[in-house]
Amino acid sequence: MLFALGRGHLIDGSFGKVYPRHGTPSKAIICCAVVTAIAACLGKGALIAFIDVGSFCIAVAFLGVSVSLIVLRWRAPELHRPYRLPYGSLVAGMAAGGSIFILGAMILPKSPVTLTYPLEWSILTALCLSSGLVWTLSRKTIQGITEVERGELILKTSNVKSKTA
Repeated sequence: MLFALGRGHLIDGSFGKVYPRHGTPSKAIICCAVVTAIAACLGKGALIAFIDVGSFCIAVAFLGVSVSLIVLRWRAPELHRPYRLPYGSLVAGMAAGGSIFILGAMILPKSPVTLTYPLEWSILTALCLSSGLVWTLSRKTIQGITEVERGELILKTSNVKSKTA
């Protein structure tokens, strides 16, 4: 995520750069490693809280992807698609429904997988607020790049040659 956000200039562009020798997004990897190492030092309870909040965020992202697929198939049915998904709208609808089910289970107070209060809800709130802050601070950069340009930046391929090639 950090790599794609850096490439799209939604966060500091250095996160979107690759290490010339290996072609890996080293700054993004180092950042994730440092955060993971710090989280591991906080103990089992903190790790479980981060995993639970991360699971919630993944379900939100999966819901977004599923709904995007449904909307894209509805708005642009003639669009070239290099991968054919059999029963695409049905599969996407089931994925969206499953995501909503998971999110509902994580929100309902009596559910065995509900986010705990106050720790996990505090982490989720802090994550949302910090994301909103990053989005607000990057507004100028975001508006300076069209969606087409951002897509090209994020999906571009590296000029680094693989050692196996």
